[in-house]
This record gives sequence, C-alpha cells and structure tokens, in this order.
Amino acid sequence: MKTLKLVGLLASLSLTSISHAELLWDNGVHDNVGNGVNNQYQSVMDDFYVPGAGWFVNSAETHGIFLNSGRTVSDVDITIWPADLATGEPNGDTAFPVPTINFNAADTGENWEGYDVINVTVNFDNTFLDGQEYYFLELDIKDQYGERIKLIERQSISYQPAHTGPGANPINAGVDLAFKLSGTDIKVIDWGMPGGFKVESLDSGSKVVSLQIAGNSKQLDPGLYQMNLLRNIPILYHFDQNGNKQLYDFAPNPKEPARFSTPLGDDLCGEAEGSLAEYCQSFVACVAYELWCPGL
Repeated sequence: MKTLKLVGLLASLSLTSISHAELLWDNGVHDNVGNGVNNQYQSVMDDFYVPGAGWFVNSAETHGIFLNSGRTVSDVDITIWPADLATGEPNGDTAFPVPTINFNAADTGENWEGYDVINVTVNFDNTFLDGQEYYFLELDIKDQYGERIKLIERQSISYQPAHTGPGANPINAGVDLAFKLSGTDIKVIDWGMPGGFKVESLDSGSKVVSLQIAGNSKQLDPGLYQMNLLRNIPILYHFDQNGNKQLYDFAPNPKEPARFSTPLGDDLCGEAEGSLAEYCQSFVACVAYELWCPGL
C-alpha cells in the first residue's frame, strides 16, 4: 500500500460562478461625512494587493450618490491598472480594460450628507492577476446623461490613496475609496514553487480547472496545468515556465473506479462537475498521493 505523500502543489479553481465568488479584498466602509472622492466628470480608482500565487477577479462593489434627482446608473466600465514598481502609483502604460458582464444599482435606504446612498455592484470578465503585486481598480460609473456618480470615501488610507481619472495621468484624491473585490483565489497547499511563470496564454473561461505543480512530483512535470472539456471529454494542457502550451497525455488508470475522491481533491475539484470532476480528482490523487496514476 502506498504511503500518502504530499508533494509541492498549488492549485486554483476558476469554475466558481459570479454568484458564488468569494470576497478577496475589502477596502473598508465609507465614512459618515466627507466630500466624496470625485466629481461628476471623474472616474475613481483605488489600489489593492494580490497575495500568494494570484487571483481570478470578476466582481466589485462600492457606494455612491447622485447629486441630482432622476438619475440612474446606465453604464459601468472597469479598467485594471498595475501599480508602478518604483512609485506605487497607477501605471497607465500597462492598464487594460475588462469587459463588463452586468451591473446593479440599488438604493440602500442610507443617507449620506443629505443624499440617498446607492450600492453599485458590477460583474466583469474573469481576469487573472499575478500574485504579490499591487493593482488599481478603476470604476467609471455613469448616469443616463454621461455624468459620473459621486463615490463615497474613507479617510483612512490603506496604502496608496484613491486617484481620479479618466485619462493617462490620474490625480491623487487624498482619501481612499470604500470598495470590495471578489473572485477566486489560488489555494496554496504547499510553498516551494518555482517563480516567474508566464501566464498570458492561460484560459480564464468559466469551466476550466487551473493548477500548478511545484516541487518534485515523481509522476508529472512541474509547471502550470489547465483541464477542461473538449466535446465532453476531459483534456489537459501543460504550460512550461516560458508559457509554452501543449496537450499533456494524462489518462487515469482505467482499472480503478472512476468515482472516488481524496480530501485534497474535494478541496481543489469541488466546483467541477461530471467527467471533469472525476478527471480532476484522478489528477490530484496522482500528483499529491501517487494514486491512480497512469501505468500504476
């Protein structure tokens, strides 16, 4: 009987739907008084930190007010700005827009400086962000006349203050934005992984299991892996440290029953379904426990 031996393994699930996204970053609640972060012509961005091996982000939430009656939220645009490594401020050279899927604006029943507080939530394309990096999330929230909603600040600044845009040179607002960011983090099982993996070609789709093998697995090559379905058949891709992608031949031992689980597999494959869940469970069992590996 084989001894259960955990090798270095890092894994993430990008299967979590938007409705089941977990809270990744909470920048705090807004203050009861203030002037707001922006005016009706400005967007707002504020910073957050991605720890560990990275996040898939797909949802944000904040609060604001309309200065004029009869206004509704009609458009929400999202842009992510990596922070400049030297200054910590938003870097326009590497900023990129993220397509919005849907948004919702609801009256909270709360009053701020005599105005009704509106809660704005926005869901956007599942987007991978590298770990151990600072980023800025820009929210450009417009009414039906193209003017921006005034977003509510918090005086306590977490790292960098909020900045106002739009444009290539955001302006320091001197306060922080109260906002939340949700998605799926990459669950770290063990450290000691190699660094510097290129992830530009990773699939950020809604039905993909993404994981990274680090350390000295006896059965599989180190690197990033993604598994999904092709015509309802599970397939596996391997990405080496240079980001090169190729199909990886992994067929679980056909002599063993397909439906089984391990504690680690339950954690990492819990959102997968059907044949993809079975395939994921086999893969994790092989990598982490040296069980159900091809040829064994």
